[in-house]
Amino acid sequence: MSLETSEEKDLDEKIISCPVCGRDAVRRERSVETWLGVIKIISITCQHCGYRHVDEILVEPREYGPEEIIIHVRSQKDFRKYLFKSRSAFIELPQFGIEIFPGPDARDEITTVEGVIERFIFRLETLCRDTEDPLRCQEIVDKLKKKIDEEDPDLLIIIRDPTRFSRIIDIGSL
Repeated sequence: MSLETSEEKDLDEKIISCPVCGRDAVRRERSVETWLGVIKIISITCQHCGYRHVDEILVEPREYGPEEIIIHVRSQKDFRKYLFKSRSAFIELPQFGIEIFPGPDARDEITTVEGVIERFIFRLETLCRDTEDPLRCQEIVDKLKKKIDEEDPDLLIIIRDPTRFSRIIDIGSL
């Protein structure tokens, strides 16, 4: 899968205050046309303290997806489906009665259905320590880990995205 660009637009560069040391840093912003749509790339670099930050934001998709994506994982093949999940999307696993909402550091990502579940497991494991019922939380984590290895996982994943940027990606069409 290549993110080759066909056109770069409007390079914008300005001096800002470094969020770490407070001295002058360079903020660069440009838009790039890709197979996914227009992506804005923002970078901040501080020559004084070495701070670097890069963020890519899909600002104009080539096509919009639905507000709700329902994925029925019935086989191991379904775990290998690719999808683009936007930073505003939240994920629900109704069989387990759990949802994960995007936080302030959420990012756009290209991943697989298995990658979504693995990230879900990672977040849950972190939360289990601080929950009212850590044993119940760990049971859910263990069940999700088993689902990834089962031949017939029978798992339902719902992705809701108010921006409609999220979508299943047909790799064969790229």
